[in-house]
Amino acid sequence: MLISFGIVEYAEKLKGWELTDNDFEKIEQYINEQTLNDADEEEDYFIILSAISLNISIYNLSHTKKNHADIERHIGEFEREHGADAKIKIHKGILFEFERRQI
Repeated sequence: MLISFGIVEYAEKLKGWELTDNDFEKIEQYINEQTLNDADEEEDYFIILSAISLNISIYNLSHTKKNHADIERHIGEFEREHGADAKIKIHKGILFEFERRQI
């Protein structure tokens, strides 16, 4: 879920970019390689571009967006009850190392 959260959060930062023909080529190639059948909104292109930039494979955009929404909801509930809290960044290498050790 944290990986999905990070991908979508980074995509939010990319939304200010003007997508180039090269970006669209990379996105189309990624969609074909990952067989993503649910990429149908402009937001999805930024999520895919984020995954490309982070060198992370995603196989289901709906699942990725749902994971992000679930964490956003949890953060909102927590902050309504306890007040605003600090958010930290975790380098993807550390997150993947932690994930690998949990298996």
